Amino acid sequence: MSEASTINYADREQVRLYLDSLRLGFEIITDANGAMKKIRRPAHLVNRDIFNVVHTHLEARGEIFAAPQPYYFDRIDHRLIRLLEGDANLAQLLRELGLLPTEPHTKLVSRALADIGNSAEHRTVHRLAFFGCDAIYIRATETTMLKVTATDITEVPLGTDDVILIADDLGDWPSLAELEPYLESLRPQMGTTCTQIRPDLPLAKLTTRWADDCLLNAEQQWQMAFTRATFIFAASRYSTWPILLLTGEGGSGKSTFFELLLSLLVGEPTILQSLPSQERSLVALLTKSSIAALDNVDGAGLDRPDRSSVNDLICQASTGAKISIARLFNDNVLDTYRLRLHTFFTCRVNPFDRDDVMRRTIELQMATPTEDGPDKDALVRAFLADRAPMLAELLLRLQNIVRAHDEHGAAEFHMVTKMKEYEKFTYVCSAFEERLSETKNLWASYMQRYRRSITETDPLVHAVRLWLGKGGNDGRQVSPTTLFTELQTIFADLEQVFTYKSPSAFGRNVAKHRTSLRTIGFSEVPTRGNQDYVFHPSADELALCKRLYTDLRSAILRRPVGAFSPRPSSSYLMPEPGPGDLDDIDSHAPSKREPLK
Repeated sequence: MSEASTINYADREQVRLYLDSLRLGFEIITDANGAMKKIRRPAHLVNRDIFNVVHTHLEARGEIFAAPQPYYFDRIDHRLIRLLEGDANLAQLLRELGLLPTEPHTKLVSRALADIGNSAEHRTVHRLAFFGCDAIYIRATETTMLKVTATDITEVPLGTDDVILIADDLGDWPSLAELEPYLESLRPQMGTTCTQIRPDLPLAKLTTRWADDCLLNAEQQWQMAFTRATFIFAASRYSTWPILLLTGEGGSGKSTFFELLLSLLVGEPTILQSLPSQERSLVALLTKSSIAALDNVDGAGLDRPDRSSVNDLICQASTGAKISIARLFNDNVLDTYRLRLHTFFTCRVNPFDRDDVMRRTIELQMATPTEDGPDKDALVRAFLADRAPMLAELLLRLQNIVRAHDEHGAAEFHMVTKMKEYEKFTYVCSAFEERLSETKNLWASYMQRYRRSITETDPLVHAVRLWLGKGGNDGRQVSPTTLFTELQTIFADLEQVFTYKSPSAFGRNVAKHRTSLRTIGFSEVPTRGNQDYVFHPSADELALCKRLYTDLRSAILRRPVGAFSPRPSSSYLMPEPGPGDLDDIDSHAPSKREPLK
């Protein structure tokens, strides 16, 4: 019986000793006279046997798969290892088998394993959490997870119930034994709390200075942000993960909320990154991170046409679309990723004007900064001092979220947003908390502000409002060419610059801005070979349009003789097109405007 047949390939020590003998490169044979002789084996046979032994050892303990990069999961040690040459965890695994990094056999085995992984079966893995049919799994350490069901919170090995989580960008959780005292003390206070803000509980520290506006007060904005943060752990059950965008002046604390959240998950003070300037760097960030929290994104020129691909990536991260990118230092190797992560941004002014981004975005505002604001470093340190009780509270909230889905997950709700999956999550939780009407009112108020926001920042809406305000056009059916021509005349009469260069360019941009236009009653009427437009604005909207047109007309009439300028100072005006900007309005339309002065 050969030595190979007696080895327990799941035993790492036995495999290491056998590899040591193989690497010597000798074998014992018996010659024709019956004498025992030691001869050197051909190098290619030695290499083949070494790889086969390592491969057999790995398969005896776990599995190789692609996700999309090649991975090996050891079901005995519960370790997840990326099968890429130079990966630190793979180097450690091979060292345990006696293969040192600089040795030729080590490089051969690393490359061969990567090749097998590249052609292996794809499987679904998740980042920091996974919400299955009856449990939420949370990445606790490199080899363990916390499993939260309606009745229990337990610590289980990675791979339990075939769930594998990859979140090496985040920190470890305290052990369940360390969290247990806090769980016991908080459990009587929790009741049915899922996402509701509770000032009497530790997680109330996860906040910042929210603004009061006419439609949402500070507490409502805090509630919107807090719910989105809690959603992180239940998100895998839903198809759309909305972007959370916090806007405010410098020093208003817009990055504080995200830095506190990241510090809670990482376990140490964490600051936000800036938006990468290169698209490939952004792809790397989005494919490797559990959470992309980026600061001051309005400085990255996202409203420019050459940055439209960045807007595409942001949308794909929200919806989980798939992208393929070439692997560095490899010829003809494409990795297909499903972009699925949580995107959080801060900015002074919302830089997004594309419908597909805006309808997936929750925009909240910060209060005006004050001179006596808190010291952020001290704030984060004090926050982290209560990390264990806050994580314990989070586990109890997630347990209630599991219960809420057991009771209300199949219920039907009337949705008012374009983020219907996420909106349903908020209703499921609030129904369990018995505050469903409050949540519905919150979304109704938010949608009023959303509609106001997108109409105030859309150049097409401004143009059509002037057309409606001139009178006689509400309910009137017009072709794209007719509307284009009449808008040209109105802009000339009002001494504003109209830079849509052709009816076809104008029609393309109407199609891009349907969401904004519908807030002023836009609809399309099929005609023979084309579509006409018709607007049925509400009475309040029509009054606003008339006031806007009248104010602009009056301003012109009051202007002194000789004061005409072909470039009025109104920030609603679109700048002159640059070279090559002949018929694409996105290349010269502003993304933001201030009200007319």
